[in-house]
Amino acid sequence: MTVASTTNQIVYTGDDATSVFAYTFKIFADTDLVVTEKLIADPFTETVLTITTDYTVSGVGVSTGGNVTLVAGALAATKKLIIQRVLPLTQGFDLAENDNAPSSGYEDAYDKLTMMIQTLDETLQRAIRIDPTQTGIDVQLPPPEADKGIAWNSDADGLVNIDAPGASADAAAASAAAAAASASSAAASASAASSSASAAAASAVEAAASVATLNLPTLTGGDAGKRLVVNSAEDGYDLVGIDSIIKGWVHLDGTGTAAIDDSFNVSSITDNSTGNYTVTWDTDFASVDYVAVAASSGGPSGGFITTLSSYATGSVVVQIKTVAPASVDDADVCVIAIGDQ
Repeated sequence: MTVASTTNQIVYTGDDATSVFAYTFKIFADTDLVVTEKLIADPFTETVLTITTDYTVSGVGVSTGGNVTLVAGALAATKKLIIQRVLPLTQGFDLAENDNAPSSGYEDAYDKLTMMIQTLDETLQRAIRIDPTQTGIDVQLPPPEADKGIAWNSDADGLVNIDAPGASADAAAASAAAAAASASSAAASASAASSSASAAAASAVEAAASVATLNLPTLTGGDAGKRLVVNSAEDGYDLVGIDSIIKGWVHLDGTGTAAIDDSFNVSSITDNSTGNYTVTWDTDFASVDYVAVAASSGGPSGGFITTLSSYATGSVVVQIKTVAPASVDDADVCVIAIGDQ
């Protein structure tokens, strides 16, 4: 046969219904096809399918081609199917001296060579190429560098790594923002400071007004070490003694493999035995005289008894029992601790 067409690949878009796709060019073996699925949208992932496992081929040796049938069924509408003829770059036609070889053997060999050239040409058509009028240009890529782009060098005869455009733009934007902020600050300072004395007076008045609007509590003896917290009305602040603030808490699930659901200032829990857990604090208390409170869900019918023991500066033991009494695991165990650290 002659090779009258340059077509050596065909692309289909899935429709969630079609699973059989035609190819219109001759192949000599079912392995002469490369079938690829590609996502239409980001991240545009390509997956080369495996013959027999993912698809079957008909029409081997037929000049008009045949079909590729997907084993898994219809091609998803989110994908494209690419069918390419890619012949192995080998020559298997062996001639013996003075042998009367059939013309079909010669023809197949020439056809294969032509098809190989077509595959290479199709690949070259998709490659980046230099204008043939340009000479003396080295298009070898430089070694890869993270977060770098590629550009022509200053002589426009080779490629080099440069800072990515996005990085330069971000740096320029940051510089512009900083300059704008500095200019704004300078303008505000110049406007406010017509004279050193008036500027100082204005600042003092503004500071006094700011403090007044904060509604800060008045400091008295014994307030050392207290913390400033927003009051319950959310319109001012109160001084709160450190001892009155919760220093650690944990909500744990003691069933199966005991695990922390959520916590504060708790480094770990240890499942000692049924209904018996050690809570280890991340920051130790100053002494064993801190206050801790524990509770559990009480189980399906209620009535669990939750107690604390073995107080240590860095840990405390929680025990859960039924009224029987018998130790029992619980899915909702809570511990809260208050004291000096």
